[in-house]
Amino acid sequence: MATGGDPDAAVVDRLGRRGTICFGTRPRRRSVRGVAASRTKHAAQPHPPKRADVAPPIPAYCRPAAFGAFHRALADRDAPLGLFRAAAAISLHAIPEADVHGASAAVEGIAHTVQTRARSGSADGRLAHLHDVLFEVIGLRGAEEDYYNPANSYLPVVLSARRGIPIALSLIYRTAACLVGLNAVGVNAPGHFLAGVDLPNKKRMYVDPFYGGALLDEGEVFQRITATTGQPIPPSPELLRTATPDQWLSRMLMNLQAVFAQTGAERDLYAMQELHALLETH
Repeated sequence: MATGGDPDAAVVDRLGRRGTICFGTRPRRRSVRGVAASRTKHAAQPHPPKRADVAPPIPAYCRPAAFGAFHRALADRDAPLGLFRAAAAISLHAIPEADVHGASAAVEGIAHTVQTRARSGSADGRLAHLHDVLFEVIGLRGAEEDYYNPANSYLPVVLSARRGIPIALSLIYRTAACLVGLNAVGVNAPGHFLAGVDLPNKKRMYVDPFYGGALLDEGEVFQRITATTGQPIPPSPELLRTATPDQWLSRMLMNLQAVFAQTGAERDLYAMQELHALLETH
């Protein structure tokens, strides 16, 4: 048990004892993961100069409100909240009443709560309180029972239901972490998106929000990749590269395209393709 004068010592100690939890089993649908993973090489290229000043085309399938909100948010996608708002805007296609601004405000509220509770101001303290708020108080977890439901990708729904797929949960985690001053990133691992946190004078810490914020080392991450993809993949640093904003959005859109292709929702599939084309040209 941590002792001393650090007011955050108890919660930091509790985070340190979380360790790796036993992973559950989620339904496998190789085509969904395969399509998303196939974008990794292409999406690794940095996005071209921003062209938000160029009027977007008129969408044929995507709801105009979603298309317009996504286009506007792309101008600020390099900032944590900008990326969050762009990803949240995707939900407006399926859920016109989705509260994108409310979802953004909710994440800011989470960050404010963490900042208020972390009295020491240390990075370790902020990280520990972030995990406590997100995974113990709010209870964010993976949507294991209904994994391929498109709603598990829609950030306003994920925040409300407190369930989602790895990439959506990781974006919520990363946004809140950045807002409290932590150096958090997305880890574009094949088959199972993760978050990473770089603390001063420490190796990168890998976080799996899908499994309640489990903390992983590199070896455990590679084991997770193998278990999720069902393929023996040789460990390589290339598998753990930091996700760029465009990679993050591209993978979210490809996930939805794969789900809609599987379910025969052609108009929704075409709508996601329109958003993807907008991302690639702006």
